[in-house]
Amino acid sequence: MATEIDAHTHILNTDVAVLVAPDLDSLARGLIMALSDPAAAKSRAARAQELYRTNYSRNIYVGKMRKLLDWIALDVQGRCASHPNDDEREFA
Repeated sequence: MATEIDAHTHILNTDVAVLVAPDLDSLARGLIMALSDPAAAKSRAARAQELYRTNYSRNIYVGKMRKLLDWIALDVQGRCASHPNDDEREFA
């Protein structure tokens, strides 16, 4: 269960979570709903695990960070190659 705010709904949807308004009554109703249908809860949990595994697991995160750092390194190398004498300048 999660509150239906932008920070959560950028990742979560009703396929993987019970989404509720960010107030006490909605949280209570959402919790009762989530607990009242064990089959739906199990199915939703399986979809949430798959979403995590394919998009947000540590291995996925590490892969995305490596791609980002590789891209940054290539950009820096390209900038250095286009200005080869920058390291020889004197700065006042």
